[in-house]
Amino acid sequence: MLHWKCRADIAACVAQGWKRNQYITGRMLIQKVFNKIISLKFVPDSELEGTVIANQRFQAEDLTLNPKFFVQVLLEGQFGIENAVALWLEYQQLGFMDSGFGNKRSVFEQFQHDHFK
Repeated sequence: MLHWKCRADIAACVAQGWKRNQYITGRMLIQKVFNKIISLKFVPDSELEGTVIANQRFQAEDLTLNPKFFVQVLLEGQFGIENAVALWLEYQQLGFMDSGFGNKRSVFEQFQHDHFK
């Protein structure tokens, strides 16, 4: 489960990494592995600890480029999706979403307009 507040933060980190020529890859985690890792009691990506990160990869930069991808795993319903997109737009205005792939503000604004107004 991913909360809307951290979704935009993750996207901003990815964008800033790309802007600095640091490729960031994404991995999908099953909930059990994610819960173990965030508990800070287990070593990530350890077979012995049951935290192997071997699931599907995704293009992390899509969090900064594609609003449908950006919101796809949010579980807070309409409230979370609306707020995540609004925070993405706020971060973009502050310059945090500049990944070097061009300004995607209009794409996210159009998504916001089409889905929330």
